Amino acid sequence: MSKEPSTTNEELGSKVKEKEEIKKKTWLEEKRAIIKEANEATEKLEQANKIQEELQEKQIDINAETQKGGLADAGQAEIKKEETPQEYKDKVMRGDLDDNAT
Repeated sequence: MSKEPSTTNEELGSKVKEKEEIKKKTWLEEKRAIIKEANEATEKLEQANKIQEELQEKQIDINAETQKGGLADAGQAEIKKEETPQEYKDKVMRGDLDDNAT
């Protein structure tokens, strides 16, 4: 008596096809998950870009108002120019020497 194989070629082919279908579904699920993550990242970047553009527009408006209002140098200490010896001599010769100067 010969032993008959427990599975036929058709059954083996069917099992192979099932495994291939499972692999294909898994592969598709992985790809969909990757695409979903990429889409979410893209959406976040677009939102961040929109916020950045709004902030830049506000900064441009602030800069324009500052320049228009003449406030660009407001509140800054006056920068004194140091006199050269020649300038000091000329000032003394003209009699423009300040009495409080040291």
